[in-house]
Amino acid sequence: MSQIHDIFQGWGRSIQAKFQSLPEDVQKRSELRMSICDSCHMRSNKVCSPRREGTHVITGEKKKGCGCALLQKTLADNARCPLGKWEFAFRAIQKVHEIEQKFAAGK
Repeated sequence: MSQIHDIFQGWGRSIQAKFQSLPEDVQKRSELRMSICDSCHMRSNKVCSPRREGTHVITGEKKKGCGCALLQKTLADNARCPLGKWEFAFRAIQKVHEIEQKFAAGK
């Protein structure tokens, strides 16, 4: 999907959220993403600041903030954290679930 699509989707869903009509999976994913953003040094008020720089947690590359409104970005399905933090967290959660399933199957 295009970045324009992500922007419109995020803003549209932020309006849905005001009416408490978001799908539960979208709401939960957004909350997890926002919890990561809440502790990030790239955050400036409600925006991922393009004036700040950090290291991508997976590739090690230096990256600047995207300039996006964070709430709206967290609501877009295909949006990505410029530092890879969302992807890293979701991979870790997936690994934990795989380990739990293996453990449960072995009992």
